[in-house]
Amino acid sequence: GGVVDGKRLRRASWGMPLLLTISVTVTLYVISGALMSPPRNFSIGAGMMQVGPVPFYIGLVIGLLGLLAGWRFNTNAAAVVGADFNVKELPANHPLTQRVHALAARLDLPAPKVGVTDVVNAFAVGSGIKNAMVVIGVPLARHMTPEELDAIIGHELGHIVSGDMRQMQFAEGYQRMFGGMFHMMGQMGGAAGAQ
Repeated sequence: GGVVDGKRLRRASWGMPLLLTISVTVTLYVISGALMSPPRNFSIGAGMMQVGPVPFYIGLVIGLLGLLAGWRFNTNAAAVVGADFNVKELPANHPLTQRVHALAARLDLPAPKVGVTDVVNAFAVGSGIKNAMVVIGVPLARHMTPEELDAIIGHELGHIVSGDMRQMQFAEGYQRMFGGMFHMMGQMGGAAGAQ
């Protein structure tokens, strides 16, 4: 019934970009090692030693591009997701907004914006704790008991306070960057093939 120390729940947001960069770099080493070793003699360690530092540098460049894409997506996430899901922001005096703000206060969080959507879902979005938004699907709010609704709101506030919201948005930005890269490479390959 009291205030939970939300600061103890927070995690650094740089973990996700670092993990993704390491994963990409290791994957590049494994693929390069497999291509350079005879299939019968391939081992991950030997293949990685044979390749040299090139996959490491490529992984760093991709990691930096992913970090920039993640930062950009994170900065614009509320607008992008709001447009994708047709989110309507609720006023401060709306009962759902007041319910979210009361639960946020128990986690020592600044009061987030509150929005609704027609999708049967709930999510947290925003570039950080101070400008987060909790979005709740109208079908959920209509069919849940007050306790169930509190559980959904608490879950989304947990994403905000722990930093999951930022990490998931960084991961999505990173993923969109890969999609853009592969799309561009496909177009360049198609244009080269057509020539």
